[in-house]
Amino acid sequence: MLQHSVIRRWRQRFPRADAFIRARLDRSHFAGLPLTSLALAFLYVVALFAGTVEDVITADPIVLFDHFLADWIAHNRSLSLITPFIWITSLGVVQVVAPLLLYCLILLGWLKRYALMLALLLSTLGASAFTLMSKLAFQRPRPEQAVLQEHSFSFPSGHATIAVAFYGFLAYLLLRSARRWKTRVRILAGALLLIMLIGASRIILDVHYFSDVWAGYLVGAMWLIVAISLSEWLAAKGQNDRQPLISGVRPQHLLACGLIPLAWIIVFNLSWRPIRLTPPENPSAPTFETAPATDRRP
Repeated sequence: MLQHSVIRRWRQRFPRADAFIRARLDRSHFAGLPLTSLALAFLYVVALFAGTVEDVITADPIVLFDHFLADWIAHNRSLSLITPFIWITSLGVVQVVAPLLLYCLILLGWLKRYALMLALLLSTLGASAFTLMSKLAFQRPRPEQAVLQEHSFSFPSGHATIAVAFYGFLAYLLLRSARRWKTRVRILAGALLLIMLIGASRIILDVHYFSDVWAGYLVGAMWLIVAISLSEWLAAKGQNDRQPLISGVRPQHLLACGLIPLAWIIVFNLSWRPIRLTPPENPSAPTFETAPATDRRP
């Protein structure tokens, strides 16, 4: 009874606030609980990214762990892993992502899903621009034991960003089209595995620190949430068809659409010759005893 009386008094004294809260928790429309959940997820990711930036700037233990992990990988890395992970890391280079992005935009345009085209562009280009500005702002040097030559700064990782922002949005499109839960679970698991492998490739090749990849994931997640929110908002307003993307598409056409980007990735990797750096012959064994003396302002 006391609880009900408190709620009644709250509703009587603050009718507008009560109406606003109840509308935000309403499950019957996108502007209710779905949008509230996405907004809270976005704020949480932003808070994580801000905390990571603070940790890197103030040289918290995460920086010490970055250097420890980079030294440990350089000390224990098997040469047989380099070529496979170069293939994996190629999925994040602009020569692969840009043609795949254009190909996806053409397919979405052919299917007349213009709102999804806008959301995909927002996720990919927005995340890429944010990452570029962050690199210029923090100017963190790359690890000294890098296997590949890179010309940009280290923080945050552009490959990790694009893995979430671009490939994550493609997974979202496939999830919207899937009708069975088993299919959705497989799509989600495959997308997470791909994102993790791209991030791991940057660490194993020693072109990024762990915190660079983690921050890249967060940046990609921020823009992915914004893009999904836009897509779902347009769908709720009737400007975005909710029908599955592959509805009415013949199986042979669907197979051809999937083989074209796969063929491009294979052809690119067979012809790609990234500049490899010569690692130190006897890298020092990693230690947690002291902070790295070469660590500068990120």
